[in-house]
Amino acid sequence: MNFTAVFIHRPVLAIVLNLIILFFGVIAYLHLPTRLYPQADTAVISITTSFPGADAALIESSITTPIEAVLHGIDNLDYVTANNRTGISYIVLHFKVGVDINSAEHEVNNLITQVRSQLPKASKDPVVAKYDAAARPLMYLNFSTSVLAREQVSDYLRRVVTPQLQILSGVSDAKLLGAEYAMRIWLNPQLMAAYSITPGDLNTIFTGNNIAIAGGELTAKEHLTNAKTMLFFTSAIAA
Repeated sequence: MNFTAVFIHRPVLAIVLNLIILFFGVIAYLHLPTRLYPQADTAVISITTSFPGADAALIESSITTPIEAVLHGIDNLDYVTANNRTGISYIVLHFKVGVDINSAEHEVNNLITQVRSQLPKASKDPVVAKYDAAARPLMYLNFSTSVLAREQVSDYLRRVVTPQLQILSGVSDAKLLGAEYAMRIWLNPQLMAAYSITPGDLNTIFTGNNIAIAGGELTAKEHLTNAKTMLFFTSAIAA
């Protein structure tokens, strides 16, 4: 007598078993949790390296390629994506499901430390970060004006607007995307040759004098006032 014959000759037993299976199926369905955005642990790590002044081709050959060479040996690594832009190398590591993200981050940091000596000295230290799906931006705000230049708008938003947005209730973080405020200096090759000055010498001077110093405080009886020094270059300086 085979297995199916038992249910053919005993139809009551077959009906009872089907009712039991149906009963537990209904119970499981009613207790099945439903979420609009199910929680899924994604093991994704990003590596961002800044190399100011370098084009995309130089970024790829001098930063992205050496880093990728040491990362392909990581266990449980699924695939790697890279994006090379002017001044920035952005590498994303996608691990297999079930990988401990903290252990993977620790291993990546160790490998980055080993390869740091192979990267250009002028490049910044690579920044390793875990990807958080909940950290994606939910709102973008656009600012424009016909009065200020684009760099001045970015400077104002960074100093005034962004700190106010960061302290709002329910706001986790506010980041600024836009033009960076910078000073551009045009050098005179003839005068530099006459004075035996190299671009590296000027860079050292500018870096050493790029200092932000607090103005201090003024005390008058019961009043305390913060002093603010205003010092700007208002004319071009020939090098």
